[in-house]
Amino acid sequence: MRLEDIPAFAHIQQEGSSKATTAKPSSKAGGTDPNIMKCCSFCPTEKNDLYVCPRCKKPYCSIRCYRSQQHALCSEKFYESCVRENNGEDVSSPPPAATATSFEDFMKKSTNGIGTDEEGEPLDSDDEDLSYLKEVVQKTADTFEEMDDNELQRQLTVAGIAGIGEPTDEEDEEYQMKLLLETLTVEEKREFQKMVDSMTVNEQGLTNSCFGKRM
Repeated sequence: MRLEDIPAFAHIQQEGSSKATTAKPSSKAGGTDPNIMKCCSFCPTEKNDLYVCPRCKKPYCSIRCYRSQQHALCSEKFYESCVRENNGEDVSSPPPAATATSFEDFMKKSTNGIGTDEEGEPLDSDDEDLSYLKEVVQKTADTFEEMDDNELQRQLTVAGIAGIGEPTDEEDEEYQMKLLLETLTVEEKREFQKMVDSMTVNEQGLTNSCFGKRM
């Protein structure tokens, strides 16, 4: 059973049929009349209600077109005037001209009061006073000359540096010998071993014959 077959809803079919016979296709508002439709100056959009820039009088369709690169000159001036107005400046007067500053001028202003060398380069903190550095080096050298071996050994031990004096015990002596052997080449180690063997033989008297004459 359809909805139209019910007596209470029989009028729906009648109204629907009457609307179908009287309805006409609607035409586009304004048609293609160039006097009504306008094209955006910054995109292909065509509308009959475009905005108009108060400065250049060019029509635009959206805020995106207003901020586009092609309209940057007007939009930037508009934002600049808004900022000046918020700062309490007189918008009617032209803004102060910006002075172009070269990189060299900027560096001169930035390094004002800082010493420079002969070429005009700013001095580093370590180069500010060469005479002071020479004085420190001279005092250090004088202190080293006046310091005895024991004090020097103590200072090196406190600083965590190995001592340069004689080994204090057998373990240090073996360690120094090990470091010495590590610095030798293969040929130097071979010659050193021959020398040690020769000294050992001479000290133990192995070259003396037991049948020799007694003195």
